[in-house]
Amino acid sequence: MRRIIDYETEKLDEVQKATEKSLLEGREESIELRDELDDYLNFFEFIASLWKMEQLSLDQVKMIFEYYINRIADHKFLLDYITDQGFENLNALLSQFKSKK
Repeated sequence: MRRIIDYETEKLDEVQKATEKSLLEGREESIELRDELDDYLNFFEFIASLWKMEQLSLDQVKMIFEYYINRIADHKFLLDYITDQGFENLNALLSQFKSKK
């Protein structure tokens, strides 16, 4: 998933389409892409949770993960998916990144 988002491969369009379909409507490939996306975003939700619990500072998060978080933020459909799927801590972290630019 990281490679798809980082390099905006052809699969990125497929990921976007997969996020727009409900799991019941999706083909097996769409479901697999959503699962991969969820795994990827769950990692950053975990990092955002550590930040929210003050186990990591915003500067520490930026030092290590800024590039990857900014790549996520570059795609509106990912921001919408993060909001719609309840990645609350990641959403809050993304807001901090936007306000600190």
